[in-house]
Amino acid sequence: MSTSEPAVTVDPTLEDVQYLEDRLYEFNSGVTGITDGESLAVFSRDERGRIVAGICGNTWGGCCEIRQFWVEEARRRQGLGTRLLDAAELEARRRGCKQIILTTFVPARLTADDAWGQSPDEREACREQIKRLRSEGIFTPPSLEGTVIFPGYAGGMHWGSVSHDPVRGLLIANTNRRAFVVTLVPRERFYRTLATGRRPGRGFGAQLGTPYAMYSEPLLSPLGLPCNPPPWGALTAVDLATGEVRWEVPLGTTPELSMMMEAHEWGSINFGGSLTTAGGLVFVAAAGDTTFRAFDVETGKVLWSAELPASAQATPMTYRLHGDGKQYLVIAAGGHGKLGTKLGDALVAFALP
Repeated sequence: MSTSEPAVTVDPTLEDVQYLEDRLYEFNSGVTGITDGESLAVFSRDERGRIVAGICGNTWGGCCEIRQFWVEEARRRQGLGTRLLDAAELEARRRGCKQIILTTFVPARLTADDAWGQSPDEREACREQIKRLRSEGIFTPPSLEGTVIFPGYAGGMHWGSVSHDPVRGLLIANTNRRAFVVTLVPRERFYRTLATGRRPGRGFGAQLGTPYAMYSEPLLSPLGLPCNPPPWGALTAVDLATGEVRWEVPLGTTPELSMMMEAHEWGSINFGGSLTTAGGLVFVAAAGDTTFRAFDVETGKVLWSAELPASAQATPMTYRLHGDGKQYLVIAAGGHGKLGTKLGDALVAFALP
């Protein structure tokens, strides 16, 4: 069977795209046995019949998926988007979809009133910083005065992904909450700013081919602590049937802050995922410290912990040997250079009882 060489196109026809959609639907239907898929589209038009807002997606297996959602800029902040979503939800329910769940694991906006600090003076310094910046939510564009990026470049959720307890219907996710600031620099001032504006934690991007370069940096208090409220790293369990957060606890400690009494309540920036077992345990390292922890999947309480030879920005795995049937848990403890965590080159295994 001959096949042509792959060819890149920047202008695919609607027929070709629809062909791939149809073949994917056939594949998914064959695997799952679910064959009730239907397209779902809701549009709003002006007096000339021109589309000014719309939603496109589909319903499938009792679920509603929104793939595109757009409102013309001049018509935003007038409630049109909400009316589109209401119309889409009404039609989805008519088709048998039980509910549409939108769950957020982390705050998505930081205002001056949210500023945090250990003392009134530190909090006020953060308030003044945030007041000078644009901070209108997750889609606030970069700006010349500086824009707050929250929950930040390191998360909410990140590449560590999630684990799942299918019996209890829980999704377990570890997240980060560290605000950053991104500032645009006119092209003609970029190299001067690059030469004079370097400081720890600030990163520059040339953005060649555009009128602006940029730099980003964490939003910190004068004492070097985040200006957004803790926890700065958390582990969260979400009920997949309702979308509600079942429990949430701080994850890890930041080593350089560990001497402070409240440090265990603040959590730590973390990279790496969790592993949930059938026995009701959630194993996760990921944080800036060197501790490997097991949480109760029902409550979020720490039931066990062990110190690793290095920090583990990794996802644990488990396996069982055929010979003795014993279950083992393994994690790579190598540390993270950019985070400044303790480095190493160990693979550490634990036997589960």
